[in-house]
Amino acid sequence: MGNIEQARGQRARRLWALWAILALAGLPLLATAQSGRHASRPRIAPSRPPMDANDAEAPNMRERPTLGRRGDSAPSPAPAAPPPATNDEDLITIQATLVTIPVVVSDDYNRYLPFLKKSEFSLTEDNTPQEITFFTSEQVPFHVALVLDVSRSAYLSIDDMRDAANAFIDHIRPDDSVSVFTFSDKIRQLCPFTSNQGELRRAVAQAKIEGGTRLYDAAYQILEGHLAPIEGRKAMILLTDGEDTTSRRYKPRDILDRVVESDTLVYTAEYPAATPGQAQPPIQFPFPLPFPIPGRRPRRGPMFPVADPPQAGRSTSRQEPSVLGLEETFLRDIAAISGGTHNRFTDPGAARAIFKSIAEDLRHVYVLGYYPTRGLDQPGYRRVRVRVRRPEARVRARPGYVVTEQMARRNAPATTPAPTNARD
Repeated sequence: MGNIEQARGQRARRLWALWAILALAGLPLLATAQSGRHASRPRIAPSRPPMDANDAEAPNMRERPTLGRRGDSAPSPAPAAPPPATNDEDLITIQATLVTIPVVVSDDYNRYLPFLKKSEFSLTEDNTPQEITFFTSEQVPFHVALVLDVSRSAYLSIDDMRDAANAFIDHIRPDDSVSVFTFSDKIRQLCPFTSNQGELRRAVAQAKIEGGTRLYDAAYQILEGHLAPIEGRKAMILLTDGEDTTSRRYKPRDILDRVVESDTLVYTAEYPAATPGQAQPPIQFPFPLPFPIPGRRPRRGPMFPVADPPQAGRSTSRQEPSVLGLEETFLRDIAAISGGTHNRFTDPGAARAIFKSIAEDLRHVYVLGYYPTRGLDQPGYRRVRVRVRRPEARVRARPGYVVTEQMARRNAPATTPAPTNARD
């Protein structure tokens, strides 16, 4: 009996051990089953409107704006089928381009007239009155490209040009920005846009006479590459004798067209050029010569006779004549069409007063803006005239602007079907 009971106890212990092993083995399976039930639970996502089979490649409807009356339910997306034919009266024309005109107003003594109101201005385009919708007269900072001619024809005036450039630098303020450029047969930026007067004067001192004259190339490249990307009040001041000898890419008409298309004021300071009979500056060799060059006796006359010597009272300027018929020369043209001024310097002492006036012009320009009544979808030249209702006021503004073919295409009216509502 004892052996039988002992055998039964061992069997019971084995059964309990077996049940424990089975229970431990079943726990992971139970956890997996529970997690499976959680993973299979559906995730709530925002419902999307049903899409027709023909709309498989249509853009996402959430990115397409819809039009409707306030309070209407959101319309269901229409299938990508050709829109029904609409009448002309069912089209909405979208066209809005603001034209801005900088205006300088001064009195008989060339003093700036402040505190003018928008109601005192009137503006016409091609003799058609326009509504002035934008007006500002605040003192704002400016960006100016100060450009010096360092070609060999300007060597007699280079010192005066440096003095004039420094006179302008004296009148800039901490929030203004000026960059110094020079041009000969090379176009250089001696100083980036900055308000640091010391840095600007050091850049002006680096202006050295060299080579030919690429006036047109320099003017275009500075307008396009350095001033066009700048927003706000901006101008280019050209200190030059006005002659061009080595420009390869651009002609006077190119620069004038670019000025007309831009909102950049151009001020030209014309200095006398060296005549062919005058002594030229010595050529600077890149290295010292190992021996001195003996002096030579000057000739009694020119090597070749001059066919047409200059006469008294006759202009000896070799500038490009006017291509617009507005003024006498290119320098006068570019200043006139931009709303700037042209100054001819024969007295170096007058430079300081003139450049102070230029700084005041830039800082106190009124800006008028309007939407042309005839739109901007027709290419051509538009003549603009600004008047001020004060007898002492002298107005200086650009005489017009050009709508190019590209601009006309860009501003062509875009027609879209008028919005319709399902309730109508």
